Amino acid sequence: MRILVVSDTHGREENFYKVLEKEKDIDMVLHCGDFVGGAERMEEKCPVPFCAVTGNCDFSFAYPSEKEFVFEGKKVWMTHGHRFGVNYGLDSLYAEAVSFHYDVVLYGHTHRPLVRDVRGTLIINPGSLTQPRQEDRKPSYAILWINPDGTINAEIRYV
Repeated sequence: MRILVVSDTHGREENFYKVLEKEKDIDMVLHCGDFVGGAERMEEKCPVPFCAVTGNCDFSFAYPSEKEFVFEGKKVWMTHGHRFGVNYGLDSLYAEAVSFHYDVVLYGHTHRPLVRDVRGTLIINPGSLTQPRQEDRKPSYAILWINPDGTINAEIRYV
C-alpha cells in the first residue's frame, strides 16, 4: 500500500493538487490536520480514499481528532500532534504509540518534516505543503509504503 501523507495546508490547496498530479500511483491520502476548511474540497477532488484529522486551527466536526488504521497488519495512528506537545519533543507521542502498540505514528503541527524510527515505531511528520518551517522552507509531504511482507518505508518529498 502506498499512502500520501500531508499536513498543515491552512486553506491553501494548490500544492495538494500539484502533489496529486505528481504522485499518481497512491492508494490513499491521509491529512494530519490544520486544513482550515479545505479538507472537504480536497476529499471531493481526491481520486483515492481520503481521511483527515482535525488540528488546532480546525473547527470542523466532520473529522475526528485522531484516527487509527490497520494496513497490511500494521497499526497506524494519525493525530495532529498539538495535544501531545510535539513542539517540545516526541516523548508524549511515543509513549502513546507504545501504549497502544502502534507501528506507525503520523502527526503534523510543527510544519517540519521528519521520518524517525524510535525503537521500532516509525514516526512521520510530512511537514507543511503551504507554510514550511524547516531551514530550506520547501513545502513537503511524505510517502508511506506498507508492504504485504510487513516492511514499512517512508520518505519525505518536496513539491
